[in-house]
Amino acid sequence: MADYLDRLDRSWQRPDPRLLDNRALPSCGTCTNFRKAAAGLLTKGQRHEGHILRVDHVSVVIWGRGKKVNLAADTWQLDHDMVDARGATVRTIKGGRANVYVELSYRGRWWVEAIHIERVRDDGTYLGP
Repeated sequence: MADYLDRLDRSWQRPDPRLLDNRALPSCGTCTNFRKAAAGLLTKGQRHEGHILRVDHVSVVIWGRGKKVNLAADTWQLDHDMVDARGATVRTIKGGRANVYVELSYRGRWWVEAIHIERVRDDGTYLGP
């Protein structure tokens, strides 16, 4: 999980969507959207400036004879700017806290099967629908 989130962070900073290749199964819609976002930044000549994520804590649950792992991470999207090729701010992004749930499956190696993101208040309480 740390590897994937680090690659996500870098893929939007450079931008380089290839950093997310061969990490997730095609069934992971969120992963596909993350890669498309990095590709869109590259096409537009934009990037996220600085780190976009901070992971504070990760919990692990294993089931199914070690073939599946569920991870829950307490994360923060950091305040940062999206900039163009000249470094001019295109958009300012306000950060916030989120619980990130990652499902991994073992198929010769570990693959991201799904990612679910739940925004929460700064104190960690659920925001509701």
